[in-house]
Amino acid sequence: MSKTILTLISFLLLFCFSCTSEKISNTVLLQADSLMECCADSALLLLQSIEQPPEMKKRDQAFYALLKTQADDKNYITHTSDSLIQVAVDYYKNRNVDKKAKAYFYLGSVYRDMGMKSEEMKAYQEALKTKGKKEDRLTALICNNLSCLYTEQDFYDQALKMAKRAYFVSLKLGNKNDIVQFARSLGLSYRYVEKQDSVLYYYKEALKYIQPTDKKITSLLYGDIGEVYSRMGSLDSAYYYLSKSIQIASKANVSFSTLNTMGKVYHKLGQLDSARVYLLPCLNANSIYVRASANYELGGIEEKEGNLEKTIYYNKVYLAMNDTIDANSRRKETALLIGKQLSIEEKKEPIKIISVLLILLLLIALYLFYRKGKPEQQSQLLIPAASPIPIASLLVNESINSVLNSEKHQACIALLKQNVHCATLNVLWKNPKHKHTLPVTTKSELKNDITTIFSDTINALSTSFPDLQTDDLYCCILYLLGFKVRAVEVLMDLGNDALRKRRSRIKKIIGDELYTCIFKSN
Repeated sequence: MSKTILTLISFLLLFCFSCTSEKISNTVLLQADSLMECCADSALLLLQSIEQPPEMKKRDQAFYALLKTQADDKNYITHTSDSLIQVAVDYYKNRNVDKKAKAYFYLGSVYRDMGMKSEEMKAYQEALKTKGKKEDRLTALICNNLSCLYTEQDFYDQALKMAKRAYFVSLKLGNKNDIVQFARSLGLSYRYVEKQDSVLYYYKEALKYIQPTDKKITSLLYGDIGEVYSRMGSLDSAYYYLSKSIQIASKANVSFSTLNTMGKVYHKLGQLDSARVYLLPCLNANSIYVRASANYELGGIEEKEGNLEKTIYYNKVYLAMNDTIDANSRRKETALLIGKQLSIEEKKEPIKIISVLLILLLLIALYLFYRKGKPEQQSQLLIPAASPIPIASLLVNESINSVLNSEKHQACIALLKQNVHCATLNVLWKNPKHKHTLPVTTKSELKNDITTIFSDTINALSTSFPDLQTDDLYCCILYLLGFKVRAVEVLMDLGNDALRKRRSRIKKIIGDELYTCIFKSN
């Protein structure tokens, strides 16, 4: 009897194992998988030789869908549909963690080619969530792609965080090509937060790992370093690195950005003929930013030479391009403000419906309470409850005036006092001269909360002054709330010079009177 029972148990275990096994039976798929990293073109040919993939077993179909999407991506074949990779996503969702992460990664790649930025972001975030704390090459690739997406949306803190993780994972794994790529991406992320020393450090770190035969990336990195030195005003260093970039690259492969920067350097050095030599080819660049910059520089050169007709021409072209750039920027900023852009929160568990309802009820109760004018109780944040803003007679735009002096605006201030970071805001508001540091996540959460709470004020300012960027509007709100210069620098993660430039930009857009009200009254 005992032998019979043991036999039955063994049979059942064997049956269960055979049913749940992920072992692939198709040898062509296994061969394609083995060739994917070293010979992606050969892997693609093998996959294309499979005549009827739908007739394979489900696990083979899923593996085929994953490999075929991967092979197309590595061979630079543009994805036009997500139907194939979705087969892999659906199959591996509750089965294989590593393949699930890879499936979501390539789902993001498909959405990238289809121009579906929001879906691309969600796919990469799901891939990263699936990876958890595991650090391998796929983790680094996911983080790098997320960094690029965050940069496109002007979420520079999040972009920097992802770029750092990608770089340090690649450093741990020791893949030199990846280290070069991710170090360069990290340097670019630091450029957007205006930390030039860090930009130079990581660009130069990338140079240490470049293969001697890889002249293209070497040339690009020298050009990047030269551009940083040019922005810093170190013209000798800029000229040295830009010259090396041009010497290393073949004539056909010189970056238009490098040529443009070299032209600017020659312009600043007063060598106008040499500047023209480098700037004129940039008029044919694909990037509208490079073309606009080249036209601007050439206009300045011709003005110095007294060539009025050429000066007018170049300036006219520059202004037309600049209008296009501004229009694109305004469309992106507006989309961000009205909530059509993607959510930037990572690894955040879904909130239960009952919690959402409770929060909504709490917000409504708070609004009704302060609307009735009841005295404030248990206020811990030191921002004044009434937050008097003496601007009624100065504002030209009545919609802004009505928003800033409305009961709802005061209710928003009261709501801010319920924020989980109330104590942090309190310290910054009381003692802005103290040297503060805040985690990147805290700054991001505060920015998200404040811009959400004061969305009416932001929309009023944005409607009247569409040229204001997202960070411009955030800066205005912080000053309206009474935060001093040092506190704003901490909350926005800006240096003193960067904040001064931003305030100067805002002043040009909104005018002296409104600027005085927002930035001087507190």
